[in-house]
Amino acid sequence: MIQRFFLFVNLFLLVVTSNYLYAQQIGNDNGNQIFRSVSQTLKKNSFIGKSLFNDDFSSKLFHLYLTSLDEEHLILLQTDIDYLKKYALTLDDELNGGSPVFYAEVLKRYKIRVDEFEKNCQDILKQPFNLNNEAIDLQTISKTYPASSSAQKSKLKKYLMYEVLKAMGVLRKSNVNADIANIQKQAIALVNMKFINKCAKIKMGSSTSDFLGGYLKQVCLTVDPHTTYNTPKEASVMNNSLKTGSICGVGMQLDEKNGYFSVLSLIKGGPALLSGKIKTGDLLLAIQEQGAAVQNIAGWNLSEVIECIIGEEDSEVTLFFLNANAEKFSVTLKREQMANAGAKVRGFIIKKENQKIGYIVIPVFNNNVALDLEGQLIALVKERVDGIVIDLRSNPGGSHDMVVTCAGYFIPKGPIVQERSSKEGKVHVTEDRDPKMLYKGPLAILVSDRSASASELFSSCLQDYNRAIIIGLPTLGKGSMFMNFPLAIEGESAEDIRNNKYGQLNITTGKYYRIKGPSVQLTGVIPDVIVPDYMEMPQIRERKRPCALQTDTVPLANYTYYNFGYDIPKAKRILNEQVKKDPQFAAIQKAKTWLQKQQTKPIPLNWENFAAHEKATANGLGEAVRVSLLKEKLIVELPTLKQQEFIINGQVEDEEDKAKLNKKWQEYLSGDVQLNLAVKAIKLMQK
Repeated sequence: MIQRFFLFVNLFLLVVTSNYLYAQQIGNDNGNQIFRSVSQTLKKNSFIGKSLFNDDFSSKLFHLYLTSLDEEHLILLQTDIDYLKKYALTLDDELNGGSPVFYAEVLKRYKIRVDEFEKNCQDILKQPFNLNNEAIDLQTISKTYPASSSAQKSKLKKYLMYEVLKAMGVLRKSNVNADIANIQKQAIALVNMKFINKCAKIKMGSSTSDFLGGYLKQVCLTVDPHTTYNTPKEASVMNNSLKTGSICGVGMQLDEKNGYFSVLSLIKGGPALLSGKIKTGDLLLAIQEQGAAVQNIAGWNLSEVIECIIGEEDSEVTLFFLNANAEKFSVTLKREQMANAGAKVRGFIIKKENQKIGYIVIPVFNNNVALDLEGQLIALVKERVDGIVIDLRSNPGGSHDMVVTCAGYFIPKGPIVQERSSKEGKVHVTEDRDPKMLYKGPLAILVSDRSASASELFSSCLQDYNRAIIIGLPTLGKGSMFMNFPLAIEGESAEDIRNNKYGQLNITTGKYYRIKGPSVQLTGVIPDVIVPDYMEMPQIRERKRPCALQTDTVPLANYTYYNFGYDIPKAKRILNEQVKKDPQFAAIQKAKTWLQKQQTKPIPLNWENFAAHEKATANGLGEAVRVSLLKEKLIVELPTLKQQEFIINGQVEDEEDKAKLNKKWQEYLSGDVQLNLAVKAIKLMQK
C-alpha cells in the first residue's frame, strides 16, 4: 500500500526522456547551434569538467545511443552495427568542436530498418497465431542483434507472441468470462495498433533535426544518469511541481501493466470524475490535444502519457478509452490545477505497550516540506510522544535547501552536508546555524532502496551525528546535485533563453558528502538495522546504472559529536539479533528470493502456460504480502491536536479525501513490520 502512495508522488514528478524532440524545439537552421551549445554547456558545467569528451565517452555513447533506438534489438541488424563502428571512437571529436555527422549516418540506416520492421510486424500479425510451447527469455533478448533478416523475423515473431499474451492477460482481467479465441483476436488487434503506432511515432521524429534532439538526450545521459535535456514543456512541468506541489491535469491516476494504461483512481472534484463517463479499470487508448491529430498511446511509456495529458490551465484534451465491455468511448476534459495529496507530509500516533510514538511520512523534499514538517513536529511534541519515526521509504529526493532546514530541526547546530563542485574543487560545508531544536527525543528513520538523493542526505547526516537509528534497506546511492541551465542560442533574446524557449539542461554540477567524509554515491546509506523487504529491486540502484559517477571521500567536517542521551548501539545490537532469528523475516527473505528468481525465468509462449506463470507470480506476490504483515497489529491514531492545513496554490486538502487517505495509511501502518521495529528501537534507545 505505501509503495502505491509513493508511486503517485513519483508519477507526479516524472520528467519525460523520450528519444525525440520535435521541430518546434529544434529547427533545421539552428540544429548545429544547439549541438554546440549543449556540448559546450556540458563541458563548462559538468562535475567531470573539460576532459568530459574522450574516447571512453565516445565508446559508451555509441553503444548506449544505438540501444536507446532499439532497446530489444529488434530493428537494427548486426551488419548495421558493424558498419557504424567506424564512428565508435570519433563521437568525442564531434562534441569537442567537429561537425556532427554520426547521428545523420545512423538515421539513414534506421529509416530503412524501421520500414522493414513495420512490414514484418504486420505480416506476422496477419498470419494464424499459434501460441506454441516455446518460451522467451527477456534477460537475454536484448544482448545481441540479429545476424540476418531471417534471424530478425524469427526473433520478432517470438516477441510478438509475447506481446499478444500480455495483451490477452490485460483483456482477460477486465472480462473474465470472455471467450479465449475472441480475447486473442482483440489482443492481436491491440498489438497491431501498438506497433503501427510505435513505427509512426519513430517516423514522426525521423527528420534530421528531430533525430539530433534524441541524440543529444543520450549525450547528456552518457555524462551521468541524472544529466538530462528537457524540452520547454518538460522543464515547465518539473520546475512548477517542485516549487508548488501541484500540476495542471484532469485528476486521473493511471496504472501501467504490460505496456497498457488503465485508470487506477479518479480524484474527487477533478474533471475526469465530474465527467461521469470514466471508470476505474478503463483502458486509455489515445489522446488528442485541441486542434491536433489523435495520438494513439500504444507503445508509449507512462511518463510520455502523463506529459501528453497535462498542459495549460483551462486548455482542453480529449481522451479515448476502452471499457470493460470492450466498448470504445471518448471524453473531452478541461485541465485544472490539481494539488498532489501524495506529496503531503502526514503524521500519526502509534500506540504499543504503553508507548506513544509519533510517526511522520515525508514523501518528497519539495518546497513545502519544511513548513509541513515543522507543523507535524510541534503537534507531536504537544502530544508528549515517547519518540518519533520519520519515514523516508521511496522518497526520491528534492530540494537541498529544504533538507538542510529539516535536519536542523533535530540537532542544536553544526554541519549538515559537504559539497564539491568538481573533482578538484574546494569542499564547501553547509551548516545549520540555528541552535534551536524542534524535537529532542529518540528518533528512528525508515529508508528503502528507493530512498534517493535528498532523503539520503537527511538520513546520513542524522546517522553521523548519532542522532537517529536508521532501519530498512541500503538506499539508492545518488550522491550528486544538479543545476538547471536554459539552453542558450546565439541571437536569441535573454528573456527567451531565461524562459527555456529551447529547453533546459539539468547538469550534475557537484557531489555531496557526509559530514564524516564519504559520499553516498553508489554505496547509499547503509542502515544500522537491515531488514529484508520483498519489494527490494537491486537493479534500480545507482551502481547498476550506466555511466554512474564513482564514489569517493573528502576530509571529515569540523563538527561536534553531540551526546543526545540515547543508546543507539544497544538498540542496533538487539534489533539485528532479532531480525536474524525472527522466522517472519526469514519468510520475507524467502518470498523476496522467489519473486526475484521468478522475474528471471523464461516466459512460456502458450496461453495456458503463460496464464499459469502469471498466476504463480501473483500468488507469490500475495504470499509475500501476507508474510510481511504483523500478526499483532499496531494501534494507529490521528493526533488529537489540529495540525497545519495542507495548502497548495490556495487549495486546501478536501476533508473527505483527507479522511479516506488517512484511513488507508492507518490500515497499512497497523501491519507494517518495519515500523514495528522502529517502535521497538525507540524503547531500546531509552537508557
